[in-house]
Amino acid sequence: ADAGAALGGKVGTERAADAEVVAGAAAGAEGAADVAPAAVSEEASLRKMSDFGFARGFDAHFDWRETIGSGSFGTVHVAVNRATKRRYAVKSVQKRFVGRYLDVKLAKRVRHEVDIYDRLGRSLGVAHMYAVYEDEKQVHMVMELCTGGELWTRVRQRRFSERRTARILREILMTVAQCHAKGIAIRDIKPDNFLFVGPRDSDPLKMIDFGLSTYCGDGDALTDKAGTFLYVAPEVLKMRYDKRADLWSTGVLAYELLTGRFPFVD
Repeated sequence: ADAGAALGGKVGTERAADAEVVAGAAAGAEGAADVAPAAVSEEASLRKMSDFGFARGFDAHFDWRETIGSGSFGTVHVAVNRATKRRYAVKSVQKRFVGRYLDVKLAKRVRHEVDIYDRLGRSLGVAHMYAVYEDEKQVHMVMELCTGGELWTRVRQRRFSERRTARILREILMTVAQCHAKGIAIRDIKPDNFLFVGPRDSDPLKMIDFGLSTYCGDGDALTDKAGTFLYVAPEVLKMRYDKRADLWSTGVLAYELLTGRFPFVD
């Protein structure tokens, strides 16, 4: 059976349109100072949200397993689907409330990230999000499980040959192309954000973090600073750039893979 159907709680594409309004307003695209009425309305609705409207009943479908990661935005566990016995990575984000309602900043970030994954769908170079659940305290994003570790871990262990670097870069550039084709600027390409599907060097890479990604169509200009300093393009620091800034970051990563150090750093 299709894994998405077996999980239940599949992300609804009907949320994509209004979530995109929020993301677009936050993106800093040229002309964003003139906030559209739709964006104002969405902002107002976020201020009155007591939940996200995601599916309930995560614990009825999954059994929790080991913790595999944590960060400022959430904790990642392994969970097993009871019906299919398949293992998934589940990113759990703690809800924050102001009075009875969800914190607006958190609500924007969660809905934006869910919408990014929903728009990307089953892109080959991206860890797929199968479903989103929530309960009274947390949001649970059910993701493809990648067990081979971060690209960053292997970068620290050794330099890569030209042949190996070329294969990795081909996969990363494929991911960048897939995102750009969907109107998404990644804005945080670095080895920490790519996982190997399995332990072998020949296993494919998947991108896992779109927390800084935003919508950017052809001809749009972004004006907010975003990214990891050592990888960002000069245009990002000048606060006028577009999707092509991702290619600069990929070039920095290529240099790092081949030399074991960063360009422009003594």
